[in-house]
Amino acid sequence: MTPGQRDSAILDRMQKLFDKAATRDYTPLGSDLAKDLECLFATKAWSFREIILVITLARLLDRNYSASTAFYDCNPRAVYEGPIRTVLRDRGIPHTKSGPLNIAKAQEGINKGWAARRRPRDAALAAVQLVEAIEAMSPNDLENFAVVLHEKFLDRAEAVKALKC
Repeated sequence: MTPGQRDSAILDRMQKLFDKAATRDYTPLGSDLAKDLECLFATKAWSFREIILVITLARLLDRNYSASTAFYDCNPRAVYEGPIRTVLRDRGIPHTKSGPLNIAKAQEGINKGWAARRRPRDAALAAVQLVEAIEAMSPNDLENFAVVLHEKFLDRAEAVKALKC
């Protein structure tokens, strides 16, 4: 897949995921997944939620992608700073300039060793638990998780919009 094809696939996939999220077309997550996701969206360190977004989309595109062992195999800078950040900006979703790269800090894998050096620790551990879950999910479960994740981002946009009123 060329970078242009990859970017186009990500843009298309995110649009579909946001459409499903807007209509709440998903199955609620189990309590552990929901708790870890809530932790990422409750922290002020936005990069943790952004790295999970990159990993989720990369895994949807490539079932063999393993963020726990080879995070950079998905070209996270190009993926995040290109199509992902564009969609987040266009939808009014709060985001950072290069969050996933800033939090990854050239670490090969997003795993417990990585989490041990990150703060806040609870968010780092929640991110690792989500990565482990993502890598074990069936394609259908991953798609459902991705919809819920996109809904969380939509909720952030609504919260920001409410502050502007």
